[in-house]
Amino acid sequence: MQTETRETKSFARDPDTDSKLSGIASIEEVSRTANGDWMTQRRLNGDQSNQGRQLSMDPHQMRIYHVKLYAVARPASER
Repeated sequence: MQTETRETKSFARDPDTDSKLSGIASIEEVSRTANGDWMTQRRLNGDQSNQGRQLSMDPHQMRIYHVKLYAVARPASER
């Protein structure tokens, strides 16, 4: 039996700051080229980010991720 261990990172706003909803807008796995530019290797989709709630990483592989976050006002019905 093979067991896979994952490191999971979640992002949340400080509720003392405001009541906005937040999440992950996009996640890209990136690398540096020989001349120092950033190059996108792949873009993770919703299935790979738990619908924009988490970033799961393999702790046995070194990777660089570019994560964009968002924050929006809650709908009036949720305030």
